[in-house]
Amino acid sequence: MKTCHYKEDFAFPQTKLHFHLYSNDYPELHNHDYWEFFIVLSGECEHYTEERKQLLTAGMGCLVHPRDKHRFTSHSKSYQQMNICITDEYFKELLDVIDTELYGNIFSVNHPIIYEIDDHTMSEIQKNIHSAQMTNNESPSKYSNFLKLIWLDIAKIVYRNTSRLNSDYPEWLNTFLEEIQHPENLTKPIAELHQLTFFSYRHLTRLFKEYVGQTLHDYIHTLKINYGAMLLRTTDMGILAISSACGYDSLSHFIKIFKRHFKMTPKEYRKSFIFLPSEN
Repeated sequence: MKTCHYKEDFAFPQTKLHFHLYSNDYPELHNHDYWEFFIVLSGECEHYTEERKQLLTAGMGCLVHPRDKHRFTSHSKSYQQMNICITDEYFKELLDVIDTELYGNIFSVNHPIIYEIDDHTMSEIQKNIHSAQMTNNESPSKYSNFLKLIWLDIAKIVYRNTSRLNSDYPEWLNTFLEEIQHPENLTKPIAELHQLTFFSYRHLTRLFKEYVGQTLHDYIHTLKINYGAMLLRTTDMGILAISSACGYDSLSHFIKIFKRHFKMTPKEYRKSFIFLPSEN
């Protein structure tokens, strides 16, 4: 099996960063001594590891750990992917700026991690790739700076999706837990949330309790109340508007649930975060 080394693969090894574009298969099983984040730009491919096979389509990204053994074959002539690489040491340094536990959480996952790349992030990454391509070969520092910007976007993607790294949960549940955190889903009746899965509401609530250890009803109300607390801390929205944003039709019900959770009313909670200068 082939092992790829950054000192040989990177255009400027001293920068600890690299990228390249592929339009062909890479059928040989291999690993690296660096991290690789590859993004499918067009077409689709079959991505193989020792344990699994995954179909990746345009707009999907895959984070490959140095120890991961993988290969891929394309399914169309239009296939193209972008590989963005970083040394292990530098990647940990970057993630530690965001969360000192993030690197360890990702490191513990024993397979490449798949991510959906939104259009805005994809556009930003492609702009910075183009800028890196246009730098003079005698300016590795500029090349490095543009790749750092790309890895900042990747780090944000990774951080926002850490909830999906629970290997004890099936993929559908990790996806569901991510989806229900979106504000637009918090306002939906709990009985309708099963539509985000392939299960009936009754089947979903049973499976949810079995895996998560608490009822879907309690879990959703905790999400709503925590979202409301965040809005109280960080916005000047009225309490009625916050109640509505959290999916509560009744202000009195919101206040009751909030007080049960935080041991104070929303008004008292907001006041506790307002800085009042002391009198001389």
